[in-house]
Order: sequence, then structure tokens, then C-alpha cells
Amino acid sequence: VQTCALPIYLQYSQAVRQAISPDDNTLDDAERQLATLHALRNQFFGESADAMFGDEEATAQQLLKLMREQTDPKAPLADRATQAQQMLERSPPPPPPPRP
Repeated sequence: VQTCALPIYLQYSQAVRQAISPDDNTLDDAERQLATLHALRNQFFGESADAMFGDEEATAQQLLKLMREQTDPKAPLADRATQAQQMLERSPPPPPPPRP
């Protein structure tokens, strides 16, 4: 039996709004937010979460890693995010996943 995904998505969206503060503005906050999103996605979407959000989460992890590696840790988070995005865009694409 197939269920309508809209009510589940609306519940997920409300949970995200309750769990994540827009006032969080450090790299540690961003990493916690990503971990929270991952947990909520698994909670609400189960095994489908990876197919729905896996690429987005992998990109976010790469960006956070690049931001951590930047030489000026005192630079504003927005500047570090922009620099990380530019670095990611210049890097070669990842190899395709292996076929089963």
C-alpha cells in the first residue's frame, strides 16, 4: 500500500524548524545542523533518506571539510563557505559509485 508523502514531509519540515536555530553561525554549529538533518531524514524517510538526500549530504560534508582546512579560521563563516564552494567547483567530479 502506497502512502502519501506530503504529510510525512510536512512533519519532517516542522521537526527541522524546531531542531535547527537560524542563529547558529559557527562551523561547529553547521556540523551539528548537518548531523541533525541526517538523523531527522533517517527518522522520517527511513531507507529512502539516502536516495533522497545522500548526494546533498555528501556535498555538505565536503564543503565543511574544505571550510575546516582553510588557513584563516577567524574569517567570517560566509566567506569561508564561498571559498569552499569555489574550491569544490574547481575539483574533479567524484567517480561514479560501483555497480552491484
